[in-house]
Amino acid sequence: MPPLTEQAIKSTVPKPKNYKLFDGYGLYLLVTPTGGKHFKLAYRYDGKQNILAIGTWPITTLSKARNLAFQAKEHLSEGVVDPSVRKKAAKQAKSEAIDTASRSMNLSGVNRSSLHGKRRREISNIGATA
Repeated sequence: MPPLTEQAIKSTVPKPKNYKLFDGYGLYLLVTPTGGKHFKLAYRYDGKQNILAIGTWPITTLSKARNLAFQAKEHLSEGVVDPSVRKKAAKQAKSEAIDTASRSMNLSGVNRSSLHGKRRREISNIGATA
């Protein structure tokens, strides 16, 4: 079976059940009944079959999906860490950074409720002086 092309991806139509279009080396496009097109990578780690979500087409192009799949396969060959575990760790680190930033903004000493009350009084005073 020939590898996927952008034209083949564009021309896919949803069917009543999910179906896969294979590109090669474990990369495939999952087409859902609602019309979603998701790149996935099937791989083995420690003797177990796993699936890594690469991205959604058209946001993730075919060439980008191939590059990301190749990077994940490189990490597998080095035996460093399972790509799905690595992805989850990166997502967790990003989430913690956002939480830390939002906490620092909330603790900056600005009392939003009192500020809101001042604004309301200032606006009502403007109308009284006119």
